[in-house]
Amino acid sequence: MKNAWLFIKLTRPLNLAIMAFTMLAIRYWLLAPFLSLPQLSPLTRDGMFLVLMLSVIFIAAGGNVINDYFDVKGDTINKPNKVIVIHELDRRTAIYGHQTLTLVGLALALFYGWQTDMLTFCAIHVFAIISLWYYSNYFKKLPLVGNLLIAALVALVPLIIGVFELLPLIREKAEVVNNYYQGTGYNATQYFKGLFFWVLGFAVFAFAATLIREIIKDLEDTKGDVSLDRKTLPLVIGEEPTKVVVSVLIVLFVGAFYLVEEWFLNDSFTFNYFSVFLTLPCLVTVIILWVNNIEKRFWWSSNLMKVVLLFGLVYTYFIEKLFVA
Repeated sequence: MKNAWLFIKLTRPLNLAIMAFTMLAIRYWLLAPFLSLPQLSPLTRDGMFLVLMLSVIFIAAGGNVINDYFDVKGDTINKPNKVIVIHELDRRTAIYGHQTLTLVGLALALFYGWQTDMLTFCAIHVFAIISLWYYSNYFKKLPLVGNLLIAALVALVPLIIGVFELLPLIREKAEVVNNYYQGTGYNATQYFKGLFFWVLGFAVFAFAATLIREIIKDLEDTKGDVSLDRKTLPLVIGEEPTKVVVSVLIVLFVGAFYLVEEWFLNDSFTFNYFSVFLTLPCLVTVIILWVNNIEKRFWWSSNLMKVVLLFGLVYTYFIEKLFVA
């Protein structure tokens, strides 16, 4: 029982829960209300959606395990009290666990693709599996490359819902949408493009928040990264210039909130929500980064960016009330 719990901890269940929440929010809080306008609903049943969600979670869990497998030496220096592989679980358990989780995730993806006639798009899952392996073994040693790859994989989570939920509807229900909007100057192409842009917006948001967080985590892990001869951004350009990079990225990130609000949403609730729940924690993150006497300041900063990501996802709950007539 103890080993089972240790292995579950190795998969990082909180991060997996956030991924599950992302997929649920995009399907049920974002897409479903818009689909209800022309009396549509997702073609895949809830049970099959669960299969898709589990396929993503199992592959991500396998990626987390293999990341810790390759990170033992660095983690022993950076967070010695939290090292599980070798200290509490042997390496063979970790590698077999990674293989099992990954194969189960891939099998679920293939089953979903076969059942929904979207087998070709399971290439996304294969790409994720390969990327997670090479990230853990190679790309995370390079400046920004590993950060960008992880950010892209996180952005794929909402995009997967857009691909697997919207493409079948475009293929089978375009005529229904055209009939519903007949005479309004609005058609199925515009309707589905609008839905996809909503999904893409959340994917870009997830990419940016994750990229910033990953760079901050590199600042936190410099001691262990030195021991592994990695070339992360803080080790290549230094801690202070990296903090400048993070601060600039956060300013651009925050600026993008208000451009989106002004150009596309133009809603007072959205403005206030962005200000309190997104902008404020971002600004606190910048302040903490530069106050050297705050204990574990990089840990606090990276976790604040996770909070920003969560609040961005919670915003999907309000979309129906604000924009679905």
